Amino acid sequence: MDKTAIKNFAVWARTKLISNVEYKAGLLGITKGGIADALPQSTGDAQFFNIGTKDPYCITGRQISQRNSLVRLIEAKAEQSDFATAYDALVEEVSYTWFNRLIAIRFMEVNDYLPSHIRVLSSEAGKAEPDLVSTPFDAELAFTEAERAQVLKLQDESKSDELFRLLFIKQCNALNAILPELFEKTDDHTELLFSASFTDPNGVVAHLVSDIAEEDFKEAVEIIGWMYQYYNTEPKQDVFDGLKKNIKISKEKIPAATQLFTPDWIVRYMIENSLGRLWIEHLQSSDTLTPVIAGSDPQSSPTAIANNWKYYIQEAEQTPEVKAKLKEIRATYKYLTPEDIKFIDPCMGSGHILVYAFDVLMQIYESAGHASRDAAKLILENNLYGLDIDKRAYQLSYFALMMKARQYNRRILNGETTPQVYHPTGDKDCEEFGSLMKIDEQWDAEKEKPQRSDVQISIEDLNYEQDLRVWNFKRLLTKKYDVVCTNPPYLGSGGMSVKMTSFVETNYIDGKADLFAAFILRCFELSRANGIIGMMTSYTWMFLSGYQSIRETILYSYALTSLIQPEYHSFFEEAYVPICTFTARKAITHESSINIRLEQFKGASIQSEKALEAIADINCKYRYVFNPDVLHAVPGSPLVYWANSTVFEHYKTCPLIQSVCPPKPGLSTGDNDRFLRFWQEISFTKISFKGLSQKKWYPINKGGEFRRWYGNHQYIVNWDNDGFEIRNFKEKGGRLKSRPQNLQWNFKSAISWSLITTGAISLRFYPAYFMQNAAGICCYPTDENFAYMLAFLNTKPAQLYASILSPTMNTNAGDIARIPVVYRSEKCSEIERIVADNINLACVDWDVFETSWDFKSHPLL
Repeated sequence: MDKTAIKNFAVWARTKLISNVEYKAGLLGITKGGIADALPQSTGDAQFFNIGTKDPYCITGRQISQRNSLVRLIEAKAEQSDFATAYDALVEEVSYTWFNRLIAIRFMEVNDYLPSHIRVLSSEAGKAEPDLVSTPFDAELAFTEAERAQVLKLQDESKSDELFRLLFIKQCNALNAILPELFEKTDDHTELLFSASFTDPNGVVAHLVSDIAEEDFKEAVEIIGWMYQYYNTEPKQDVFDGLKKNIKISKEKIPAATQLFTPDWIVRYMIENSLGRLWIEHLQSSDTLTPVIAGSDPQSSPTAIANNWKYYIQEAEQTPEVKAKLKEIRATYKYLTPEDIKFIDPCMGSGHILVYAFDVLMQIYESAGHASRDAAKLILENNLYGLDIDKRAYQLSYFALMMKARQYNRRILNGETTPQVYHPTGDKDCEEFGSLMKIDEQWDAEKEKPQRSDVQISIEDLNYEQDLRVWNFKRLLTKKYDVVCTNPPYLGSGGMSVKMTSFVETNYIDGKADLFAAFILRCFELSRANGIIGMMTSYTWMFLSGYQSIRETILYSYALTSLIQPEYHSFFEEAYVPICTFTARKAITHESSINIRLEQFKGASIQSEKALEAIADINCKYRYVFNPDVLHAVPGSPLVYWANSTVFEHYKTCPLIQSVCPPKPGLSTGDNDRFLRFWQEISFTKISFKGLSQKKWYPINKGGEFRRWYGNHQYIVNWDNDGFEIRNFKEKGGRLKSRPQNLQWNFKSAISWSLITTGAISLRFYPAYFMQNAAGICCYPTDENFAYMLAFLNTKPAQLYASILSPTMNTNAGDIARIPVVYRSEKCSEIERIVADNINLACVDWDVFETSWDFKSHPLL
């Protein structure tokens, strides 16, 4: 699959479609600036609009009512925000509606899934003219006599693009009968604003047909997800640019900001080790079957269905007590049938996870003796469930599942079978909070189910379909599932709206740091007892103190069963986020998990290959069997599954840095550009190098590049009048912007390191005339152990602990504070001598350049 071509097309197509829709709206007198009245010569049958040319633009008949509908819709949206925002939202909605339909029809025509088997956007023979335009009456479309006459007229007048638009809309409306959730009736403003052309070589249709190889559409329905991901590229960037300006993410922008398409190999890993494991454990529930243990011959096992699953991780060897507990759990699956399995993706996006779950379920059904044709229908009706707040994603997920079912059952497109996937448009809270919503326990699904009105033209009837979707959305949130599998949205608390922040803090206090953390908790809530969850999330929950409660919930209240930690940049251009993917059981089992660490392998292309190597080889060096009970000895319980037994022994027997020389973060000025300078910018005579004095400027430790022992003396700070201005630096509302913390530790000899680093940390000595900045965190050992602590913190063991406690780019005070100090008293004298030599050598190295205020001359001169 050529993802570069797909991305280039999707990003370009969005811009092109928006431009086309805006142009067409402009012809109707509707622009971002407002809505123009029809010209005075307009009548009830024809309306005219000034477009700046000799002849005004004219609409007639049904187009007038469509424009009126468009105007009412924009005005209604404007009441909730403002006109410009409402206009942009409507243009975006119409653009993505046609994008979805174009992509769906292209997929269907390439795979020969259209009921007429006649191509709509292209020609099977390779002609420039689409087959539907060449032979419109062979497509089994229900033309009225008036429409038939119009087709013939347009053919006679060689108005090919007008004919194409008429036929394309006709085809979309015909597909409403078999795919109603994607192909809604277009007898409204969306039809009025449709202006696609197949003759334009720079049009969306031409590029869709020519830029993306047909094989990519045949390869997998996965292409639908990538289209959606890339279509959101620019909206996502706009949201992130807004965050830099402290603009919170509104509910309308949450989908664009948080959508991250899950790589195929991670989807397979999650599902094979959740849904797949569920079925394997059902098979193992018989006394005649034995668990599939790592190292055994899978070909000889009655659970050989797992041989189809490349990413399935065989169970680690367990203790007798754990084996007994797992046997109890498997007994609850003993009478499980394929029809019983309930699988949900509560953040389904474009349906990638659900589509592969369909494949695994199909294998399960077939292994149980079901015909694939019958199984396809049963899977949609009984097994798979999905939720999302984004209507676009919902439509594509719905379409992807229907296309997947169509591979196995030709008759699935008869309009009788509908996937159980829903979006909550129409319910404000559900639209914002999605599947995080807590449904009142008193909510009675049967009593609350919407009823279709007997009066066909009533307002209630018009709202019935929307109300039914919301009801189904809520209904699914009241159920419990055997498997919950998802890639949730990632949104830190700093980007949340006030409403979202309040909701998360009220309902998911332990997950308040990020939406993904709240969803971890929600997934366990949606799971039934002994159920299995599979997730892809940021890996920050594994280590950072803000996620300690969630970490301990997963490790001790439930059971981690497996985990893969890819390399930091494992998505290339798709995302630069530190992620992990894991499976867990909603049961306390104390079982050992199998964990794979791919940190050393750079780039996306190699991640799946290395994961497979570790899955297949139980002796692989980056595969670890881990029992979380050993973490009780480590403060904060960071999930350091790769650490050896010596690490945990040190935590049991050695004091921590915290008890020897507690690290202290330094001064945060609130505006470094205002209060800090490079020392060369200020007259040397105005800088104090002897601690607190009457001078205005003082050296300040602000971190810096990798340097051990000594150096990075570059900045000075305005601490005039004992820092009066910084101490009182406030926002307009009176809130203090600066953070003058730990000031009593200024002007003392210190050991310091830089807050931000991309590799190993480096610790160095700072003389007693320095102040400390928040980016240059310090600890202050006594004179007796100063040299030993500086030496120890620069050793490889200390570096190992630092990487374990802080695998991200930030090394905070709390991370260093939790390092155990391995003390060797017999080495103290020798260590003091070596440290003194190292500081002296590093000082000489720093001072030979003019960037040092102690520079005398270059050594080569």
